[in-house]
Amino acid sequence: YVKCGRLESARRVFDQTESKDLKSWTSAMSGYAMSGITREARELFDLMPERNVISWNAMLGGYVRAGEWDEALEFLALMRKEMEDIDSVT
Repeated sequence: YVKCGRLESARRVFDQTESKDLKSWTSAMSGYAMSGITREARELFDLMPERNVISWNAMLGGYVRAGEWDEALEFLALMRKEMEDIDSVT
C-alpha cells in the first residue's frame, strides 16, 4: 500500500498488525515521510521500539524532501547524539 501511495490503507493494516517488526515500523513511517507528511512520520518514528540507520535516514529524508530545513537540522543533531555508527553517507 505504501508504494502505491495508499497511506490510509497502509496505516489501517499497520495498526491492525499485532506483531510489528522493525521493517513494518520503518515502512509505515517512511511512507509518510516520503509523502511529505512529516508530522505523522515523526509520531511513528518516536513510537518505534527500535530504530536502525534506514529508519533514521528515512525520517531525515522526509524533512529534506518537504523543505523543512530547521527540522532536518534538529533531527540530524539528534541522530549524531543517538546513533553510534553515523557516517558521511548519512
